[in-house]
Amino acid sequence: CACARGEDRALALFEAEYGRDIDLAIARSGNVNLGKDEFRQLLRNKLFVPRGDKPPKIADYAGRGDLRSWVRVTALRMIVDIVRQKNAGKEIPVESEMLGAMPAPNEDPELDYIQRVYKSEFRDALQTAFGNLTPRERNLLRHQVIHGLNIDQVGAIYRVHRTTAFRWIEKARKSLLRETRSSLMSRLRVGSGEFMSIMRVVQGDLDVSVRRLLVSEIEDEPGKNG
Repeated sequence: CACARGEDRALALFEAEYGRDIDLAIARSGNVNLGKDEFRQLLRNKLFVPRGDKPPKIADYAGRGDLRSWVRVTALRMIVDIVRQKNAGKEIPVESEMLGAMPAPNEDPELDYIQRVYKSEFRDALQTAFGNLTPRERNLLRHQVIHGLNIDQVGAIYRVHRTTAFRWIEKARKSLLRETRSSLMSRLRVGSGEFMSIMRVVQGDLDVSVRRLLVSEIEDEPGKNG
């Protein structure tokens, strides 16, 4: 590819497109003690400089899977290598989160990365999304998820028909998903395809995360009936 050939324009485009992902990797490393510029330069050398008689590392990308995820995994591998080199001979473990982001043999690097690294970003995005809901939407979710109320009981609280209660609850659920999607895609600069991969992988964490947010007092709702 053009990056492997060292073409300036291609390298600039690569930096613009994936620089945020590289910064995310270095931000997640608690004990590397490298600045962003220094780390980026090291990663550039690793990716784009020929290795003896071997082509640059970027040439290893075979076009299978998402290039963004491949870059992230490569950056994390490099961080682990740096930490190990700096602590050679010492019993200082590499952060488990970083090691967890390393793809094991025969595993999908993208899914492994998402599962091990992105759960905290998902929780943060969910919390942001929850804060963007209206008090009524948050209360509706509390009534259903925490209090276990059915639509008839929710309707009685608001003095509305069960159909209206159902519609309100569905709207609140969809709003939470939409806001979570928007926040996560904005934070991580991922497309809809990778967002769906994240949602599939963190599905088991979804219920716990939602319940954790909802365990709080019922809020006052401006304009509530009664």
